[in-house]
Amino acid sequence: MEKIFDEIISDNQDYLNKIRENPKLGKKSKVVYVYSLGNKTIEYPFKDGKIIYIGKAHRNKEATYKRFTQHFQEKGTGSNRSLINFKDSGSKIRLQIFLLDQSENVDEIELLLFQWHIKEYGALPIAFSAGGKNYLKTTIDEAPIQKVQCIVDNL
Repeated sequence: MEKIFDEIISDNQDYLNKIRENPKLGKKSKVVYVYSLGNKTIEYPFKDGKIIYIGKAHRNKEATYKRFTQHFQEKGTGSNRSLINFKDSGSKIRLQIFLLDQSENVDEIELLLFQWHIKEYGALPIAFSAGGKNYLKTTIDEAPIQKVQCIVDNL
């Protein structure tokens, strides 16, 4: 396993060019990656931490780097509303990408990172599972929240 990228990305979009130009992120590359906060911490049950998202990418038919173009899109598959909100709120977001050997199982490595995070911090990273069509800004804005208002009012 090799760290091939480690930068604060929220200050500029130049990081996408660096990722796109990295020959190690082509077709069939296996990577796990971590988004963390550079300027704040998250209060997790066991201790404060900076990690907000753990993910994986492995693509056979297109370059693996394309996964990183999706996270901060307002629409489309692969966007992550929580990551977008952290970025839009002015948080410094750090991206670290780790290249796996072809013999390593990307699903297993990602799962082990989740398990480590739960063991270390007491919960999954805060931005986990905030992707997909159910979490697009337009979907959230149009959601019939009033159906759960009596619960929300008591939280």
